[in-house]
Amino acid sequence: MANKSGAVKRVEAAEADDLEKRVALLRRRLAAISAEMADVRGRIASLRQRRDEYNRRAREISSKIREVRARRGLVISEIRTLARTRRDVITQMRALRERVNEARRALPSGFDPGRLYRLRDELEWRIQTEGLPLDEEKRLVAEVKRISLKLAGFEELKSLRGKIEELRGQVDKIGKDVTERRGTVKALGVEIARLVKEREEIRKVADSYHEKVVEAIRRLKGLEDELKEVNEELASLLSKLMEARRAREKDIRRRKVKEIKEKLRKGQRVTIEELALLEGLSDLPL
Repeated sequence: MANKSGAVKRVEAAEADDLEKRVALLRRRLAAISAEMADVRGRIASLRQRRDEYNRRAREISSKIREVRARRGLVISEIRTLARTRRDVITQMRALRERVNEARRALPSGFDPGRLYRLRDELEWRIQTEGLPLDEEKRLVAEVKRISLKLAGFEELKSLRGKIEELRGQVDKIGKDVTERRGTVKALGVEIARLVKEREEIRKVADSYHEKVVEAIRRLKGLEDELKEVNEELASLLSKLMEARRAREKDIRRRKVKEIKEKLRKGQRVTIEELALLEGLSDLPL
């Protein structure tokens, strides 16, 4: 029976040692998990910072794209305004050409404006420089008026042609302005395409960092779950270890009491502490 009791004690001692080893192992595991969690949290913060930086750059480029598109829209609006103005000017030119045709048709056949201008100048010179009889002067003045009336249609024709040339100059200038602005629109379109491409590349980088953040958060959640499981297992082992220690202490006291009683039975000297333990007056750690 004594051998059996000794074997049981050895088993209990071995179990207690195993519990202590498992507790130490779990505590090391807790420390490792906590260290990895701290590392993961730091990595998450770093990844978020990088992701947010790329997102900020993407937003800045989006703002630039809006600005360039607004400028491009203004230039396109200017082109449309110039196109309307050009149509209006061309309409005016057509109307003036109709009037030119009418004025040309109103001129007599063989009309020679140069001869009439010279004749009028000669008559006016005679009126101003020669001492003419009154009747002759009146006749010449009337002739000058008649010639001037003939030349009035021709002068109107010249005026109309001048206006047409002026309008043609406006049309040419508008055409150059439109061409210049179309070049600007094309350049702005190229700039927009470049910015959009750059933004997409930056967004891809931001997305890759975001995926890493999500992955790290999943890892952190896994570590938190593992930490909880290890803590629960550790609490259970500590409870069992405390129970085993109490059982061992109880067994040690029981054996000590047995030894004290044996001393008393044999008349051997015992200490005050031993007597106190025997009488249940003290709970000395052994």
